[in-house]
Amino acid sequence: MHLILYSPNSAVYAKGALMPDAWFMMLWQVVLSPLLVAFDPAYFMKAYKRSSLRKSLTSGENSTLTQEDCNKAFENPEFEPAFAYAAICRPLFSMVFFQPILPLGCLLGIVSLVLSLFAWKYKFTAHSKLPISISSNIAFVTIYLINLLPFVYAVTSVYLLAIPVYFRQDLL
Repeated sequence: MHLILYSPNSAVYAKGALMPDAWFMMLWQVVLSPLLVAFDPAYFMKAYKRSSLRKSLTSGENSTLTQEDCNKAFENPEFEPAFAYAAICRPLFSMVFFQPILPLGCLLGIVSLVLSLFAWKYKFTAHSKLPISISSNIAFVTIYLINLLPFVYAVTSVYLLAIPVYFRQDLL
């Protein structure tokens, strides 16, 4: 708040201020989020354990394993729809929140949504078992949060654009 009141230009556009952080967050959501979903490190560690288990069983080294241990090793993790809904809401809110200072954020947000959609579809079809059953409340909450996007845009427009201009010392 001190930066916004006394030096509004450095609070938003200077090095280490809000604008570089917004770019970093949007680029992280475009690149890293879908990659971490599609190429889940935990899944690949489990695949490595599966292959080492297969090798040890074919060579006859590890004969003390039970069927339950083998089932746990070869069963895919459950698909959790709540994380998929959160992956949809996160770039939407980020692109609307930073829209006043980062107009290119809308393009980055749309790219992030498309890449996340394909990453979550890939994870659902290739790397997971049937999803856990959830109630329809999560869809209604997500739609309610998306309906709040115009309010978020209005608040951030006032906060990021009008307040620094109002408190500029040379304009008063």
